[in-house]
Amino acid sequence: MTKRVPLLLTLAALCLATALAVAQDDLKAEIEALKKGQEQIRSELQEIKRLLAARPAAPAAPAGPNVAGKVFDLGANPVKGSDQAALTLVEFTDFQCGFCARHHRDTYPRLVENYVDSGKLRYVTLDLQLEQIH
Repeated sequence: MTKRVPLLLTLAALCLATALAVAQDDLKAEIEALKKGQEQIRSELQEIKRLLAARPAAPAAPAGPNVAGKVFDLGANPVKGSDQAALTLVEFTDFQCGFCARHHRDTYPRLVENYVDSGKLRYVTLDLQLEQIH
């Protein structure tokens, strides 16, 4: 019986060593696969960068008319803010347009709070009915 214990321990150690070697080989294979995948991603990223660099620049937006110093008659349209504001924003809106309603609900209060109430902006609203929705 005492001779069997060292033999069993030796067999167990051999089995463990074999299992560790197989696990180590599997781990090495997995690391190599990850390295290959990483290299593929790196080369694809380089290709994307090359394509972006070769892409022609977007054309500049056309310049609008120069209206500096011009006076506009805003009629009896609603005006909010100081006459002394450095900037006047004229909003053309349709009171029945869902997108215009969303702007008025979500964006307009922030514009008033951040710019109109501080005197930076005068806000004018003009009713421009969108005939496609009426």
